[in-house]
Amino acid sequence: MKTVKIPVSFLVAYSAIVSVILLFLLVSFKTPNSFNEDEISLKRINITDEQGNIRLVISNEERIPPPILNGKEYKRAISPAGLIFYDKEGNECGGLALSSKDETDISALVFDYSNMDALGMRVIDTKDGDYNAGFIINDPSPKGTLGRGNSRILLENSNGDAQLLLHDAEGNPRLKISVDEDGNASFNLLDKNGNITKDILK
Repeated sequence: MKTVKIPVSFLVAYSAIVSVILLFLLVSFKTPNSFNEDEISLKRINITDEQGNIRLVISNEERIPPPILNGKEYKRAISPAGLIFYDKEGNECGGLALSSKDETDISALVFDYSNMDALGMRVIDTKDGDYNAGFIINDPSPKGTLGRGNSRILLENSNGDAQLLLHDAEGNPRLKISVDEDGNASFNLLDKNGNITKDILK
């Protein structure tokens, strides 16, 4: 019988192809739902600029990054799933957060000043049936501080009571327009301690 001599180059190529096929099958078997023609399942995605700086993160609760301001990391009170936005210097500048704590679901969309929340929309929903949906506008923190700015405008619906609150520069409510769940309307001027000084509707 005549012996057929197989070239070494063919054996190397054959071995490489088989190895790639086996590796692909192994990965596909271990993570069957991570990628197909219709969807991708991932735990975190980092979107970067052309220099490699992170500008957007999409993440689950376990892999959400800590807040970063001026290059320093801070601890989150709650670790949500969602989107985190970053400016060109790498500072967190807003995001979309979805979280739960103590049987309360909290959703928020926030955009930041350089040192704290600037404005935000929130929805709070408890298992007991209480709810709150609102829009908040804050003053920035004093220069050189973090997270100490005062609320200036609050528009919310809380368990059927709708209200608009305007605050002074110290964060004290000074004007309140509201309609409660029974349809009773009020238009109140307040002093710095929150006491009603005048009810416009009376």
